Amino acid sequence: MKVAIAVLANAPSFARQDARILQEGNQITLTRLLANPLRFLIAVANSDVTLCWFADVHAAIAVGILRVLRKKSILILGGFDVARIPELHYGAFASSPIAGLAARYAIMHADRVLAVDLSLAADAAKNAGVNASRIRYLPTGYDPEFWKPNPLRPRERIVVSVASVDVTTIRLKGLDTLVQAARLVPEARFMIAGKTTSGALRSLKAHCTDNVMFLGLLSQERLRDLFQSASVICQPSLHEGLPNALCEAMLCGCIPVGTRIGGIPTAIGHLGTYVPYGDAEATAAAIRGALAGDDHLRSMVRERIITLFRLSNREQGLRGCIQLERPLACGAISSAPPTPRTGSCRFVRVRRLHARRTTSQHNRPGRGESTDPKP
Repeated sequence: MKVAIAVLANAPSFARQDARILQEGNQITLTRLLANPLRFLIAVANSDVTLCWFADVHAAIAVGILRVLRKKSILILGGFDVARIPELHYGAFASSPIAGLAARYAIMHADRVLAVDLSLAADAAKNAGVNASRIRYLPTGYDPEFWKPNPLRPRERIVVSVASVDVTTIRLKGLDTLVQAARLVPEARFMIAGKTTSGALRSLKAHCTDNVMFLGLLSQERLRDLFQSASVICQPSLHEGLPNALCEAMLCGCIPVGTRIGGIPTAIGHLGTYVPYGDAEATAAAIRGALAGDDHLRSMVRERIITLFRLSNREQGLRGCIQLERPLACGAISSAPPTPRTGSCRFVRVRRLHARRTTSQHNRPGRGESTDPKP
């Protein structure tokens, strides 16, 4: 089968991973609209089915072409494409009218719509006005043989966070809160990995103490080395889908601290500490507690990600969607890792599950509380 994987600009790691796991038995073309618009149009038109990562202009174009040609489209929601945070001009429904119209069209007209976290279905219903019940939950998967602890590498008092540094992400990813927390935990080193812009970096550095380091964009291998040395992964974000770096760091044994927002509690469950967004003192207290975590907790953290986000489940779900012949392989989010079921496939009722999850997500925890959210 000819499968096109369509993205707007640079292909993110999770799109490349989908291309790899679908290679067997399929002819895969990874195509980027902004890199070569003509080649993009040809790849979509020649495909039997096109998988679009993110509901953006490229997805709207692809879905429109495929509707005319009576071919199938699959849309994957990742976070930005269903977000609306006007104060930060963040999200398809806050950045520009064209982006919002493109996202709404793609979500409404794609043959299948998948979300990497249930919270995104609620965002789509709220901001795009679509019926959340047609959106299915299929999280990304992670390779535990690559992302794993290194027993020869001793744990250091390092707190790591992964985020691009620009004028939006300083607040969106809670980096301003993180550097304030670093001032309160001088015994630890705080390392922020990710692409930076010079103006935003200068602005953030003006508030940093000497125990904060900016590492820039790292390769997967160097990022894994960092996770293997770090003790804590901190995700103090205002909005997230399912954070890939959080899951990868947990696979490497980092103990998580994060806000109770989006897909963060999906990953952390009851094995980390939740903090209110923007609260530097609570974040510092939670980090101190996480730095004291033992190896047993680290192994539980790793096992949770292995159980919930298997690459084989991702592959089974995508292949089921592409063939459009068998039900989507997916499972509901639970407050503890579910018992693995070989070959089990079932639909998730997004609206019903998210209604319960939203209730708990608005019950904000106290400072440093680590109660597991109940979806």
